[in-house]
Amino acid sequence: MGLTGATLERLRLTDCVLVRCDLSGVVAEHISATRVERRDCRMTGFVGSRGSWRDVTFVDCHLDDATLRMTSWDRVDLLGCSLARIDLYRAKLVRTRILRSDLTGADLSAATLDGAHLHGSRLDGLRGGAALRGVVIGGEQVPAVGAALLDSMAITIDDDPAG
Repeated sequence: MGLTGATLERLRLTDCVLVRCDLSGVVAEHISATRVERRDCRMTGFVGSRGSWRDVTFVDCHLDDATLRMTSWDRVDLLGCSLARIDLYRAKLVRTRILRSDLTGADLSAATLDGAHLHGSRLDGLRGGAALRGVVIGGEQVPAVGAALLDSMAITIDDDPAG
């Protein structure tokens, strides 16, 4: 199924499975998704701001450059997904797992991720590192999270004491 570039106002998805769908460039603001599974879907540039996601699973999906600002997530799993440069400004992610996914350059500014599990996910170049308060990560992710936190606090690292 391909809906590339479509505008779908107030789209409501309930109790469905989407496999190998192309939703690139789709604008679906105020989307409501409940008990939905997406597998191997391409959603590059997807716009779903102000949406609601409940009991949703994404497996091996591409959401690069997606805009999911001010969305509400509850019991959402993103497994093996590409989320590079995703915009999650002011999103509220409750009981969410983002595992083995690529969040390179994601914007988490003003987002709430308290309790989110990010194991195995790439976290380089995150913006809005303060949103990582309360997340659960693996030890290998400490350098990337540290860099995001330092950046969010405007801390400069300078090895020259004369500055």
